[in-house]
Amino acid sequence: MLNFWQKARPEVVVEGWKDSSGRFADSARESVEMPEIDPSVLVRVDGALDFTNIRHVRQGLFQVLCDHPAASCMVLDLSSCNSIDGSALTALEDLIRDLGEADVLVVFAEPRPRVLEKMERAGLIDVLGEDLWFDSKTEAVEKMRARGR
Repeated sequence: MLNFWQKARPEVVVEGWKDSSGRFADSARESVEMPEIDPSVLVRVDGALDFTNIRHVRQGLFQVLCDHPAASCMVLDLSSCNSIDGSALTALEDLIRDLGEADVLVVFAEPRPRVLEKMERAGLIDVLGEDLWFDSKTEAVEKMRARGR
């Protein structure tokens, strides 16, 4: 039963700089650097994205933006996401569009190969553009900061 609960409600985690080595950590559990005026917010979803949980994840992502009103860019860390289904892909497209209308850019970092493959097949990379997909969280945050995002 606990496994079902974790799948249905994956944790949405705000990450911050842990130390000068460029390592990131959960801002709620560890002491991390979280500048108040930082235009980028780094968010990790701990689990698969599918029809059972995408509404919960979407609400969590919107709550993060409410908690970080200066954010003009959300870096979505997909390193902990091991699968994604069609419902979640559609919801992500809607999220990208909705946040874009609010002048918040969504970029992706560290997607796992299987997740990236499904996103490519669904055309999500075409929606965002290839320049908004990053192999590392550090690269994503640094490039968005350089762009003033």
